[in-house]
This record gives sequence, C-alpha cells and structure tokens, in this order.
Amino acid sequence: MSKQLINLFLVSDSSGETVLTVGRSVLAQFEGLKVEYHMWPMIREQRQIDNLIEAVHAKKGMILYTIVNKQHRTYMKERCKELGIQYISAISHVIVEFSEHLGIPAAVDVPGMQHSELDQNYFKRIDAIDFALYHDDGRNVEDAHLADMILLGVSRTSKTPTTFYLAHRGYKVLNIPIITGTQIAVDFKSLPQQKCYGLTISAEKLMQVRTNRLSHLGVSKWQGINEYIDHDSIKLELQNAKRLYSQHGFTMIDVTNKAVEEIAAEIINYHEHLKAG
Repeated sequence: MSKQLINLFLVSDSSGETVLTVGRSVLAQFEGLKVEYHMWPMIREQRQIDNLIEAVHAKKGMILYTIVNKQHRTYMKERCKELGIQYISAISHVIVEFSEHLGIPAAVDVPGMQHSELDQNYFKRIDAIDFALYHDDGRNVEDAHLADMILLGVSRTSKTPTTFYLAHRGYKVLNIPIITGTQIAVDFKSLPQQKCYGLTISAEKLMQVRTNRLSHLGVSKWQGINEYIDHDSIKLELQNAKRLYSQHGFTMIDVTNKAVEEIAAEIINYHEHLKAG
C-alpha cells in the first residue's frame, strides 16, 4: 500500500525550530503518510514570501507557519488564497485542520505521542518562544505593544534566560540591553510602562558574573574589557540603569543571587497583579 505524499513547508520569521517541532508532533498522529519537510526560516521580506509561494505551488505543498509580523502574515495568506494553497497556523488546532485537509482521522494510539502536550497551552508556549527568539537582545522593539512583558538590564543580568523561561510559561517577552555610552535606538517614553521590568544586581555580584563569563570564554584581551569588569565602572553602569528605570516608572527587579525561576516568579506576580487590578 503506497503512502500519501505530503510536501510540508515549515515557515517562520525566526529560526523555525518551533514550527518544525509542531509539524513533526502533529503528523505523528497520522498513519499512511510520507512527509517531505521543507524548511523556510527567517522569512522577513515580501520577496521571500513570493519565492516561498512559487516553491509551494510547484510542489503542490501546504504551509505550516509561525509569523509574528502581521503585514507579512497577511500577505502570505493572500498569496496562498490566490493559488489555492493550504496554510495552517502552528498555534491553532493543528490536528483538527490536518485531519480535515487530508480527509483521514487522527490515529489516537500512536506510540510515544504525548497527546496532552498538544493543547491550547502548548501552542501558546510555541507562539511565545517564537516571539522571544525574534525579539531577543533589543531586536524588533517596535513590536513592544505585542509583548506581555518587557525586560531591561545591563549585560549579564539574566535578561535572555528569564525571557525564555517566561516564554515556556506562555508569556510573550522581549528584552532590551542597557549599554552605557552607546546610543540605544529605543524611545523609552513610548514603551508601555506597566509591562516594563528593569533588572538590577549588586555591583559585586555582577563583577563576579562577568569575570567568570570572560574566563570561561578564554577572553583575556578585548576592547573595553577593563570597564566591563571594573567595579567602579559597573557601579556607574548600574546607577545609570536605575536612573532610567526610575525616570520612566519601570518596575525594578533585583536579581542578585536569584535563580531564573525566582526572577520569573516575581515578574509574573507583578504581571498578574496588574491584570487583576
């Protein structure tokens, strides 16, 4: 018995790892399929979408996507409709949509398949992780209004680990580095104040963390290394960051000697209190 061939195009405006995970997990629910996966990550321009549509149309394929940018997402959908190409969001009820499109029921007893993971909370986490990947380290700050939380802090204050921990909890988070002496292309006045959390830490702890990090990387010479690990320079850096937080009314979180889980829990408590309030 020959297997039904599916050309599945996995489309994302970030790394594509999450949409690949979803695609494989969902198609494991169906028997009698031969799936060819076509990865199309980092889709951030209309010409890329045009190239994608041509490739999908030529293969008579279908699209599974996670695209944060609304304009690009809308454009892709319009092009798909023009050519009758099936497209499915990775954060919708994917199993149901595949079942309807393929005309076969889902196999409910596929060994090793964790059905409980494919619920609404799972897809919410997938969407949040994609958002975090696309908005890490000050990228795409113009999407701040789409975030649940915005983290700010100087280097090595656990911004990125906390961002991705919160993403795994289903929160859309972007983070912004505060770099002394560098012009940051961010209008802090435009950021939604109630979503912003300024991370701070003791100068002694930050000096220790940075020194250990450079030692681990084997870095002994680097432009700016003295200022980066100098205690007085770090104190000034932290003071400037605190001044910025205070000026704009951002909630300040002290991360000294705290695990990422503790930092995230504190932020979530503030966030939920504001929502309730």
